[in-house]
Amino acid sequence: MVVKATYYRVLSDKCYVYHWERDEFTSSHLMPPGEWTALYNANERDPLKYPLEVLGCIYDPRARDAYLLYMPQYPDGRITDPNHRWHVGRVSGVFAFTNPRAAWDYGILVKSGEEMYAEFTGEFVSACAVEDDGVVVQPENQGRLFTREEFRAKCGF
Repeated sequence: MVVKATYYRVLSDKCYVYHWERDEFTSSHLMPPGEWTALYNANERDPLKYPLEVLGCIYDPRARDAYLLYMPQYPDGRITDPNHRWHVGRVSGVFAFTNPRAAWDYGILVKSGEEMYAEFTGEFVSACAVEDDGVVVQPENQGRLFTREEFRAKCGF
């Protein structure tokens, strides 16, 4: 049974807002899982041998494909290009929070002056997010976007 709930996400800059407003719902760990590195170092190149579910996190198949595409460019195994890092760490869904306070607290850490807060309905995917009350979810829609001050006023912080 699919359970839908309300979630909260911090869109830390204009780039994230741009993609969100176009229903491009995705997030990234900015690095591949260690299991993929071990397989690659053992000369395994069959994409189907690279698990998409690692330590409770479900990676997007495009991340695995990007990893196998980009790794020949990095003989030392360290992916340094920020765009490549984003693609190889892509998860199935977006990082979000289960409550507005957790989103607010995270937003304070990444304060860029451009951040927006999203309140939306989505389906739980996994609990692999590192932050407290953080999860990965698949958004149903954009929901509502708030500026920092609008979100503060709505939530009473």
